[in-house]
Amino acid sequence: MGETSNIQWTDATFNPWIGCTKIDDQCDNCYAAAGNNLRKWNGGTWGPGAPRHVTSESNWLLPYKWDAEAREKGIRIKVFSASLADIFDAEAPTWPWGRRVRLGYPMNPGDKYCIPPQSENTRDVFFKSIVAQTANIDWIVLTKRYERAEAYFSGLPRFHPHRRIWLLFSAGTQERAERAIEILSRIQVAVTGISAEPLLERIDISTQLARPGRPDWVITGGESGPRARPLNLAWTRALRDQCQQAGVAYFFKQGGAKPFGFEWPAGTRFRFEEAARFANLRDRKGGDLTELPADLRVRMFPGERWS
Repeated sequence: MGETSNIQWTDATFNPWIGCTKIDDQCDNCYAAAGNNLRKWNGGTWGPGAPRHVTSESNWLLPYKWDAEAREKGIRIKVFSASLADIFDAEAPTWPWGRRVRLGYPMNPGDKYCIPPQSENTRDVFFKSIVAQTANIDWIVLTKRYERAEAYFSGLPRFHPHRRIWLLFSAGTQERAERAIEILSRIQVAVTGISAEPLLERIDISTQLARPGRPDWVITGGESGPRARPLNLAWTRALRDQCQQAGVAYFFKQGGAKPFGFEWPAGTRFRFEEAARFANLRDRKGGDLTELPADLRVRMFPGERWS
């Protein structure tokens, strides 16, 4: 929930709560649901009506620590929220009554903590008490609930720190990618992007990337785990080329457990056993770029330019 993250496009991960509901085929092999079955974070249940477990007070204090450290170093850091939930879940939990939070609400002078109003949604507590008070953090919010995200951001007051939000829509199919980009074009945040992970089919968004309001970032990747669906690397190459042509930052996260379609640039020389090794990667998530052809090793962040 913690200090660092194995996710290549963020510095740390923070979970305000744990629990969610699967809403489409991209959720079929949800790692959070699988982890909950094993670790029983919220009692082992998942889905509609299942508990959403608000994480500990000590966990909620971590972002302030990260923010202070970043300020002292004169840097900005990226924090992903939430890897074990969806911020825009319709069943986002109510903040536990009587539980304190730090800053972000009207308080008496000198108070360090306060108690949010009764029946306050934990999503609102997160935005008001953490996002609003961590000026050195860029918050990456990834959701599959596009319309709920649009409704939330369109209703924010002017003072809301939405300019520190990097909003990503999960979109691993053509239909979802087109709808994601359309809705993202209407939302005013610091960065918008689509996460095509898992990438489930070939996607052509070249037309959308050429329009005003296009996303700033496209992330691609394959699934990991024993039930992972295959990833055709030709699909990732196609998205990479579309992003390069449009000047949009592109990030290849991982090949997943079942990548296929390895293609090497003309003239590449390798031994037979090397070719066999690349067909059976040591990194079972396919995230070690040294195991992949050089043309796939592209990891850009918003604002970076293609060379």
